[in-house]
Amino acid sequence: MNDSRSMPRFLSGLLPLVLAAGLLAGGCIPAPLHTPLPWPTSPTGPGTEDARSVGSLAEAEMDSRVSIEGELTEAIRLSNGSIRLQVRDETGTIQVFADDSLEPDLLGFAVGGRVRAAGRLQRYRGILEVFCLAPGDCVPVGLPPFEAVRVEEVVDGDTIRIRTSGGQVVPVRLIGIDTPERGREGSAGEPFAEEATARLEALLREGTVYLERENAETDAYGRLLRHAWLSRPDRIDAEAATRWNTGAILAAEGLAEAIAVGTDVKYFGLFRALETAAREGKAGMWGDGSDAASGNASGTG
Repeated sequence: MNDSRSMPRFLSGLLPLVLAAGLLAGGCIPAPLHTPLPWPTSPTGPGTEDARSVGSLAEAEMDSRVSIEGELTEAIRLSNGSIRLQVRDETGTIQVFADDSLEPDLLGFAVGGRVRAAGRLQRYRGILEVFCLAPGDCVPVGLPPFEAVRVEEVVDGDTIRIRTSGGQVVPVRLIGIDTPERGREGSAGEPFAEEATARLEALLREGTVYLERENAETDAYGRLLRHAWLSRPDRIDAEAATRWNTGAILAAEGLAEAIAVGTDVKYFGLFRALETAAREGKAGMWGDGSDAASGNASGTG
């Protein structure tokens, strides 16, 4: 569903530019453009309010302030920095929206984890929504829901094979990065393909990796789409990701490009910043000043 909302008349001429910037930014969904209604904000955030079941909100008074808690099933960053979440409990699912003016940080939210949100209850295009009104109105609850698995094989710099808890060995495509392609069937590989593969093997030598999902479950090839962490952090932020997220490490060392595919763009800004720093520092495949990466922007390799 497109999320396009009303905007001040004097800004209407900027709409094409805003949408173009969002699409060029790397897979972000066009931002909802709207003018929030005046509403008294609460400095207390959702933590001090009694959470209501999602199912009970259908009968609640519109524009009243409500608080909910549930499992995060979808997390999308829009092109202007706003975030849109889907949160469910045992009684139903509801949309949560945090405007860019609140400077929401998507990094802390993990699909499958729990979220507490408060704000104005409203309907947008017929969909029930909690519209957050203050910076502390939407927060993650508890530890990130990472899955610990055993690594069976490193296929290349951005693909591994893992053994699930059920004993199956399945391929995993790392989200958000693209590394040079290895040679296949006698063909020569791309520059730094072996270095990227060897570095990922070294990072995963302990054998256990912690997987984090974004929105998509698999890609067109049936591979799981996940981030692979070397350790399970107490909380997710840029510092933790830079230290423990394998995609961030490879990008920082000049062995991977940042890519954005679909709505799985949670770490794109961080990965791109790390890649840029690696380019400027001539690290890894950027050492000769040329673009040595695969250029496989679709992330299918």
